[in-house]
Amino acid sequence: MEDTSAPDKSVTAPTMPDVKVLREVRSILNKLTRQKFSPLMQKFQKLPINSEQRLREVVDLIFETAINDSMYCEAYANMCRTMSQLRITTPATSGQSQQQTTIVEFRKVLLTRCQREFEKDRQDEEVLSKLRQKLEEATTLETKQQCKEKLEVAETKERRRMLGNIRFIGELFKLKMLTESIMHNCVMSLFKGRNDESLESLCRLLAIIGKDLDHVKGKPRMDQYFQHIDKVIREKKTSSRVRFTLQDVVDLRKSNWVPKAVQALVPKAIDQIHADAKAKKKQLALQSAVEASTAASSPSGKSEKVLREVRSILNKLTPQKFSPLMQKFQQLPINSEQRLREVVDLIFETAINDPMYCEAYANMCRTMSQLRITTPATSGQSQQQTAIVEFRKVLLTRCQREFEKDRQDEEVLSKLRQKLEEATTLETKQQCKEKLEVAETKERRRMLGNIRFIGELFKLKMLTESIMHNCVMSLFKGRNDESLESLCRLLTSIGKDLDHVKGKPRMDQYFQQIDKVIREKKTSSRVRFTLQDVVDLRKSNWVPKAVQALVPKTIDQIHADVKAKKKQLALQSAVEASTAARSPSQEESQK
Repeated sequence: MEDTSAPDKSVTAPTMPDVKVLREVRSILNKLTRQKFSPLMQKFQKLPINSEQRLREVVDLIFETAINDSMYCEAYANMCRTMSQLRITTPATSGQSQQQTTIVEFRKVLLTRCQREFEKDRQDEEVLSKLRQKLEEATTLETKQQCKEKLEVAETKERRRMLGNIRFIGELFKLKMLTESIMHNCVMSLFKGRNDESLESLCRLLAIIGKDLDHVKGKPRMDQYFQHIDKVIREKKTSSRVRFTLQDVVDLRKSNWVPKAVQALVPKAIDQIHADAKAKKKQLALQSAVEASTAASSPSGKSEKVLREVRSILNKLTPQKFSPLMQKFQQLPINSEQRLREVVDLIFETAINDPMYCEAYANMCRTMSQLRITTPATSGQSQQQTAIVEFRKVLLTRCQREFEKDRQDEEVLSKLRQKLEEATTLETKQQCKEKLEVAETKERRRMLGNIRFIGELFKLKMLTESIMHNCVMSLFKGRNDESLESLCRLLTSIGKDLDHVKGKPRMDQYFQQIDKVIREKKTSSRVRFTLQDVVDLRKSNWVPKAVQALVPKTIDQIHADVKAKKKQLALQSAVEASTAARSPSQEESQK
């Protein structure tokens, strides 16, 4: 890839709006590949990035794309190297002389952004520690479930961003945009963490840049690092997964930083292959024995095994495999209240995060709706006072809690928007903007997923009409874009089932309200168009204009569709051929 230097740009009146510039940058990032690198970079260098604020927004966009799409970190790092010479000259303020102009460099802004994210990772670890402490201190089962859910979301987000940032930093170092001293500081900082997340990030970093640090002068320092790693492995205070990852890094260094995948390309002797196979069998047997003993000694181990089986079934669930997978699911030992709630939580989270297969997950819940767990009486109760916990009630309570949480989340978003408006410095605005975007994306995804899942459950008669009408009224009260978008999704899914003879007057009231919202024009144009689509859908008797096959199909259905399409094409070809054959005779008769 060519390393073309970017020119120095002085601040002038922007010739293109900030939004349009960011849209162009986003388009370039989405198309960036090794083959298209040069033409896209020429296009990028022509963009009017001629103010400090615009430069920071562009750097933030590149950075967020890089850490969220870490597979292409190398391409984004090369892009940053190409633009590393970009400088923006900002004019002097009223209290400064003309000679006191400041120069803002692309490279410095980018490295500051990486450093801020790296330090934020350590702050996030403190937040996670507080959440874990709250989970341990929780007394009621409901509070525990809420704390556990918040902790899982926070851990997933923090891990993804941390590993993405580490990989991006590594790629920047390989392109000489970061110094060795900075990388050694990063390594030492990750060692100090001594938790699973920090050590996993350390492994990722050393796997990327270890070869570049392990030269003659740097060897003593690298020896010290690997002595620490050996100590961590021997102490066994971390999880087995992290210890195996650390051992992989140790083995990588021993093999002169050549990965196993590359080594596998070298032909081996038969004896070597047999020796490797025996060693691998021993390691797997030992690991299985450890896991089995752990599972047998603690109820939590058995619960983890059940959840692992449920997760496996959910991953494989398709219309064709539904019956055998449900038979396997019904044989699982879901025999305690806590285990039942954990299974319901897992199904619910999978359903709202993968709404394309909501219908399959809803059918699964209907099949299991008769499952009941009898909980034993406590010490202060008689034997006749045993409680019965039903799968259906636990599931519907979980849906209701998520639905109510959506409204609480809207209050949180309002506070974040207020903070963004009140922010005075550019850095504070960027942080508030970033937090708001993450919160809005997460809230919208979960809300729409929950709405679709509720709709599928209602269509299977697991929810009553009165509950659905309450949901519709609640979404009307919100009157914000998110609530109205969820309302559109819900009515599109269940409107046909609610719009019968008895329910028609109530539906008429809903659509009068929708017409009022459209006329008032207080919402965004996108939401108004979506509301109008629902109005048109009802007018067409709930038959969509283009019925798209969004529902997963069986193999037999796919084959049948292909045959029907072939027949249609053959018929069309025959008609065209006959038309072409008749056309000369028609011309002669006209003559």
